[in-house]
Amino acid sequence: MRLDHDESLATQNLSDDEYAKDYRIRYQQVKTSLFALEQSARFSTNFLAAHALLALYEIGHGIFPVAYLTVGNLARLFCALGLHDRKKATQILPRPGMKSSEVEHQ
Repeated sequence: MRLDHDESLATQNLSDDEYAKDYRIRYQQVKTSLFALEQSARFSTNFLAAHALLALYEIGHGIFPVAYLTVGNLARLFCALGLHDRKKATQILPRPGMKSSEVEHQ
């Protein structure tokens, strides 16, 4: 989203209903974006952090059934990337800073 749009939202006098509607729209945009990234298998630490922040938002706003599923999905992603056991688990992604020739010989 554009910064000027965000600044204008901060200075507007929105009613409670408009404010809530805006946040619901942004929440749905974040959920949709994370789902699209997950489907394209573009995993990174930033992706995991965004997922964790989404879970915290859902818990903080009392969206518990969805938060439960988000936390479960986050745990599944950590396991899929081998972050639950860095020594024994097969790593899908190479360690940061490794050259491609080192990855092939691993």
